[in-house]
Amino acid sequence: MAKQAIGVGAAANDGFGDPLRNAMIKVNENFTELYDGQFDGAYSSLTGGPTNLLYWVNDGANNQVLTTNGSGVLTFQDPVAVVVPDVPKEEFELINGETFGQNNSSNIFIPLVHNSLISNTMVSALPVPVEDLNSDGNIEKIIWTQQLERYTSGGEIILSFSMVGSVDDVAEQYSTKKFLFSRVNLDAVTEDFDMVETSAGSDELCNGVRLVERNVGGNLFLDLVATSPSTGVSSTEFVRVIGQITYTSVPIFVTASGY
Repeated sequence: MAKQAIGVGAAANDGFGDPLRNAMIKVNENFTELYDGQFDGAYSSLTGGPTNLLYWVNDGANNQVLTTNGSGVLTFQDPVAVVVPDVPKEEFELINGETFGQNNSSNIFIPLVHNSLISNTMVSALPVPVEDLNSDGNIEKIIWTQQLERYTSGGEIILSFSMVGSVDDVAEQYSTKKFLFSRVNLDAVTEDFDMVETSAGSDELCNGVRLVERNVGGNLFLDLVATSPSTGVSSTEFVRVIGQITYTSVPIFVTASGY
């Protein structure tokens, strides 16, 4: 039976609505239609309901998920933990600019690679103060220093020297040098790293570079020391040095030969 609507007229007391008795008859017949239906709760008993869903078993519990058996029967179940397969990692992973070995779970045991920028001048004032000269008469200055938490087994340094003044000789204006250093032959007295220059930069602005490991009260430091001739352009003009140092950081029990 279609729903029977009670006529209420167009306005209150306009005399066009259903008489009270007729209205109540419609109410009774509408309720009879509902109660005589005896809906059993199955989706198959619904007109226009989904044909592939049979029934809901229950409302489930907190954090459960709804699953199907593939035949339209839905049930609530506890979620199954997903097992992620152990996929082999690359030999090295780059994380936050540092290289981590693959078989380590704590950074105490992980070899790292650090990059640091260098920016400084070779002299603090002109004319060159006496305290800026070393025992050989060259200008000497620590152009970069870094406190270390662990040892370094070696690395690479690139330095570019330039002067502020104007001269005709290009060699007196710019000089770029590249070095490799290693802990293998660390000098026991001076604590200098074994260093090899792999470039052919001019010695007009820089004639020497040393990397020194320094221990002060149990704190470990790495100092980069550069020297310039005390005569010529480097003694009359401000020489600026910029560059980059890349070095390993290894646990104290990992030797250079074992890294």
